[in-house]
Amino acid sequence: MHRRFRTSLATVVVAALTGGLMVATAGSAAAAGVRGDVNGDGYADVVIAAPDATVDGHRAAGAVVVHYGSASGIKAGSRTVIHQNSPGIPGAAEAGDRFGAAVAVADYDRDGLADIFVGAPGEEVYGDVGGGSLTVVWGSRNGLTGSRTVPDPAPRDHDAFGRSFAVADFTGDGDPDLALGSDGCMIHIIHGDGDRTIPSYAGGTGVDCSEHHGVTSMTVVPDAVRADLIVTGRGRGGTDGRGDAPGTWLLRGTPHNTGLDVEGELPAGTSIAVGDLDRDGQQDVVIGDPDTGGGRVMVVPGGSRAPLLTLTQDSPNVPGGSEAGDRFGGAVTLGDVNGDRHLDLVVGAPGEDLGDAVDTGAVTVLPGSASGVTTTGSRMLDQGTTGVPGAAESGDLFGGSLLATDTTRDGRADLTIGSPGENDGVGAVTVLPGSASGVTTTGSVGFAAGSAGLSSTAKGRFGAVLAG
Repeated sequence: MHRRFRTSLATVVVAALTGGLMVATAGSAAAAGVRGDVNGDGYADVVIAAPDATVDGHRAAGAVVVHYGSASGIKAGSRTVIHQNSPGIPGAAEAGDRFGAAVAVADYDRDGLADIFVGAPGEEVYGDVGGGSLTVVWGSRNGLTGSRTVPDPAPRDHDAFGRSFAVADFTGDGDPDLALGSDGCMIHIIHGDGDRTIPSYAGGTGVDCSEHHGVTSMTVVPDAVRADLIVTGRGRGGTDGRGDAPGTWLLRGTPHNTGLDVEGELPAGTSIAVGDLDRDGQQDVVIGDPDTGGGRVMVVPGGSRAPLLTLTQDSPNVPGGSEAGDRFGGAVTLGDVNGDRHLDLVVGAPGEDLGDAVDTGAVTVLPGSASGVTTTGSRMLDQGTTGVPGAAESGDLFGGSLLATDTTRDGRADLTIGSPGENDGVGAVTVLPGSASGVTTTGSVGFAAGSAGLSSTAKGRFGAVLAG
C-alpha cells in the first residue's frame, strides 16, 4: 500500500523546481517561520541565480542575488549579492565554477529562518576540475551571516557535486537531512542534527539513471511525518545512445537504512512541482515534460504513480497551440495567486514563438479549484502582453524559470518569472503580483542583471534559477 502524501500545518505545501532547484522542508519542532524568509522580517524572500555571471573578470564564476520581500514585493535595489569572492563565503570565484547552478532555500538549523544552499558544480576541488561544491549561507535576523561548505561524501566517485540537492526531514526524527546528487546516479544522505553542524555521511541510494547525465534535480514531497523525494535524471534510451531521455523516480522517506528508499518511477519529465491541488490532504505531483512534441504537463494524484490529467497547448481551453520547440512544461510552479485557498498551476513555455520573435517564451496560468487544476479561465502571458514589462524578443526564454510565493504577505502568491536569455543571455526577471482576480500586471516589476547588482553586459543568465 502506498503511504499517503499527507500535509500538516507545519509543512510548506508548495515545492517547485525550475531550471535548478527549489525545495520545501517538512515540518519540525523549530519555531514556525515564513517560507523563504532569510532575515526574519516576516516577508518571504526570493533568491535569483545567475550561474554564468562574470565575477571580477572570471567568466561563469556564478552569483546569486537575494531579493527581500516587503509590503510592495521584491524590488531590484533591495537585495544582497553573493558570490565566492563575497566576504565570508568559502572558496574563490573562478571561471566555470557556476556558483548558483542549483539553489535551495530551507531552514536547516531549525532557528525559524531560512538558509540558502548554493551549488557550484564546476568548482575545482583539490585539483579535481569540475569536482563541484556546495555552500550553505545562514539566515539570521541581522541578515545573511556566516557560511560553510558541505563536504562531498564521495569525491572520488563522481564530479559535479552541487548540481542537485534537497533539504528535508526524510527520517522523521524532527531534524532536516541533506540529499546530495552529482553527475552520478547515487543520492548521498547526511542526517542532520537540527543545528549548523554537518554530520558524517550516512549512506546512499541509487536510481537507474544514466551515468553520462547523473541526477539532475531533486524536489521534496513534504509530509507530516517524513518527507519523500522526487528525483529526475536521464537514463531511458534517447537519441544519442547514452541515455539522454528523462526519467523520474519516487523515493520514500524512512527511519531505516540511509533514510530514503526507491519506490519506483513516475511519468518522465524534467520539471516538478508539488502541492495539494484538491485539498484532500495528499500531496499531488505536477511533472513538466517539455521534450515530448511541443511539451506537456502531467498531474499525478497523491498516492498514485499514474497521471490523472495530461495537458498540452492543444488541450481544450488551454491558450495557444502545441508546436515543436515550444517546451511547454519547461518550468512549473504552484501557488494560490488569488487567495481562494486553491493552488493554481503556472506553466512555462520558454521556446514559444510570437510572430517573428523565436524562443521569446510565454507562461500559462491554469486556475485551481476544489477538484484540482482546471483549464477554465486559463490565460497566457508573455512580454507582449499589455502591462508585462519588456518586449517579446527572440531568445528571451521568458518562462524558463518560475516561482510562486507570497512576497507581500497579503495571502496571495506573487509570480516571479525568469528570462535567462534576455539581452543575449544577460538575463532578467519579471514579477507579476497576485490579486483577487489572479495574476495581474498591475504593479508588475521587471529588472535585468545590471539593476540587481551584476554585470549588465556579460552573459550571466540572471533568472535561470529561482528559489524561495
